[in-house]
Amino acid sequence: ISPFADTSVASELRRSVNTEGWISSDFHSHASPSGDNTSSQLGRVINLVCEHIEFAPCTEHNRISTYVPHIERLGIQDYIATVDGLELTGSPFHLNHQNVFPLNHKPHTQDGGAPTTAETPEAQIERVALWDERSDKLLQINHPDLGWMFYDKDGDGQPDAGHERAFPFMDVVEIHPIENALDLAPYATFSGGRRFHNTVFRWLQLLNQGQRIYGVVNTDAHYNFHGSGPLRNWIQSSTDAPKEVQHMDMVHAAEQGRIVMSNGPFLEVWATETGRANRVTCGQDLAAPSKQVSLEVRVECPNWLDVNRLFVLVNGRHHEVHNYHRNEHPELFGTGTVKFSRTLDVTLTGDAH
Repeated sequence: ISPFADTSVASELRRSVNTEGWISSDFHSHASPSGDNTSSQLGRVINLVCEHIEFAPCTEHNRISTYVPHIERLGIQDYIATVDGLELTGSPFHLNHQNVFPLNHKPHTQDGGAPTTAETPEAQIERVALWDERSDKLLQINHPDLGWMFYDKDGDGQPDAGHERAFPFMDVVEIHPIENALDLAPYATFSGGRRFHNTVFRWLQLLNQGQRIYGVVNTDAHYNFHGSGPLRNWIQSSTDAPKEVQHMDMVHAAEQGRIVMSNGPFLEVWATETGRANRVTCGQDLAAPSKQVSLEVRVECPNWLDVNRLFVLVNGRHHEVHNYHRNEHPELFGTGTVKFSRTLDVTLTGDAH
């Protein structure tokens, strides 16, 4: 490169990670129509597509909106799919925010035809779940305090039935930051000594107690450029082409728990009863009368990410055998795109998730 001269660089972006059978998604994004930020909606779409988000519902605060005009303007239908929706944003913050899609966008009507908020989470969740004449939709609970939601309705610190009228309408729940699964302490400590409930820990306890509600991670992006991308959900899909994605296929896959949450790596897991052919992936049930289960695990990363730990959770606890660190088991971890590819045999003592 010479001073005061133009230099041409010819390069090509290489798709290095094999994500066949899965679509990358972020279920929670914002732009200026939300009223609490100054990010352009066009910029949000550019941010999403440049970060390789292949399915992105439009979820502005308290109004049904759409990304379709921006996608058409940019001519990027081959790279990203979308659907109209909203974040119904009531109060309190940790109980009464829900992302919902698909919803019918009605231009030139108040809030695009959105429902209004309600005074209680139960009333608001029921209202939006039944909106558009009880249409089929995904209802996501955003950044909740799970104890308050499920076990302490009045917040007095004494267990009760929680906001139980809302439970049947819930499909998925945000549980980030997912790195708190590394130690599974009941509380997470942040800078300045601030201590918060570990949402991952509480979500796993919900599963232990029979509340089968699936986890998701999203950016809740309010700023462009680096807002979208750090978190995503891999949704099992019959197509790898975003232009062929049907939004209801994404809804149904999420409702069934066929989701892998990620802060970067791509993870694929299949389970079989050892020696049997039938296999299932996340969100699906497997009968294993022998109590012997084999897990086919594959982790891939682009060259700006790495993985130095892999573990299996059984009923919300780290498995005592299958808990691997790269510095202790370097032979199990790769240095290229494929970071881990092994079949792990697990013996179970009873029903497990």
